[in-house]
Amino acid sequence: MFGREHRAGDLDVSSGAVRTYAGVLGAEGLASYRRLAEDAWAGLPPLGAGDRGTFDGHRFRVTTMMAALAGASGDVDAVVAVLAKDQSAPCQFVRIAERLRAAGRFPDALSWAERGLECFGPQADHRLLAVAAEGHHCAGQGHRAVELAWAAFAPRPSPAASQRLHAQGTRAGTWDAWRPRALARLRAEVTRRIAAARGSGSRHGIRPPWGLGADASDLAEVFLLEADPEQAWAEAKAGRCSPSLWLELARRREADHPEDAIPIFQDEVERLIGAKNNDAYRQAADLMAHLGALMREAAQPDAFGPYAAAVRARHRPKRNLMKLLGARRW
Repeated sequence: MFGREHRAGDLDVSSGAVRTYAGVLGAEGLASYRRLAEDAWAGLPPLGAGDRGTFDGHRFRVTTMMAALAGASGDVDAVVAVLAKDQSAPCQFVRIAERLRAAGRFPDALSWAERGLECFGPQADHRLLAVAAEGHHCAGQGHRAVELAWAAFAPRPSPAASQRLHAQGTRAGTWDAWRPRALARLRAEVTRRIAAARGSGSRHGIRPPWGLGADASDLAEVFLLEADPEQAWAEAKAGRCSPSLWLELARRREADHPEDAIPIFQDEVERLIGAKNNDAYRQAADLMAHLGALMREAAQPDAFGPYAAAVRARHRPKRNLMKLLGARRW
């Protein structure tokens, strides 16, 4: 049984033998299995940060055997010892900390999470940061959780990192104090990226196409996450944003400001038609129908006819599209 599981020669049918066949193996069989597994385990070197080997098939199978044996014994320290032999990636520290938390050993879980952060830094894996932050909150040290989230956010601000900082600050009751600092850091980074992109473009005589390159997408997205679509719109207008975010902003604004959404949806119609497939043509036709309704809401009831005629004129060679538009009598 050990040989079949170790070699994985039967497509892993024998994987997890300790759990599946414990009753058949009995005490004597399990003892023999353990000796064989421990001999193989002893031949595996410990892995530290930066070492390779985590995805080695032989190592994986032997580690799985040892983890199953440790788990069957109910000894949490034995499970941790198995996991701790591979500290080559942040996820290993997450697994250790989560196993300790499940056993109610919260200080030990926090200690392992902090060791992982020392090895890899707060930006390496947001799951590791979350485990450490949870430990600090449980220990009544919410401020430490926020500081960790800031340490991950500040070097490379992003909407996702901002959300994590917001979550920790809210839980600690200090978000109102941290929010201006976080927005200022994100705005500074967006400004830096835009300036760098413009400088690069001017040196080479290249201007990035609409919607590409550095823009204010991160700022706009953060304000959308904060349920402030007006400020998100202002940021996008001032610094541009990605096409997908323009569409999201248009959907948020169409009810109260249809005139703002119309040109964005018109650009999306052209993008869909440019995909040159029947599904995209159907989506474009549906969006054009939506545009007709928006134009009426924007007090532009006579605008749709000329718009539809212009679309037909631009794309007349696309016969399948023409059939779709003709069916709608446009």
